[in-house]
Amino acid sequence: MNNKLPLDVLPFGLLELDEQGQVRGFSTLHESYSEIPAEEVIGRDFFKEIVPVAEAEESEKKFRDFMKRQDTHERLFFTFTSAQGQIAAMHSLNSLKP
Repeated sequence: MNNKLPLDVLPFGLLELDEQGQVRGFSTLHESYSEIPAEEVIGRDFFKEIVPVAEAEESEKKFRDFMKRQDTHERLFFTFTSAQGQIAAMHSLNSLKP
């Protein structure tokens, strides 16, 4: 039996990353927030291709440490520049492994 929840039933945007940081899942809500089609994101490196911002290198290190420690929760913070100006974003890493 597959206990995995579909990404689209969650009330927030969600990205699923594999152990290497590649995007494996991309919820419809996240797609609408980012205005990036899922097919442009799936299979790409989250830290090098999706969020190439100043904080990405530090956040990738936190992600790698998170994966090594097999923690259940970590937060990453980014600042994006958009047409509306600077946008602060927080990404929450959560392990779904038992």
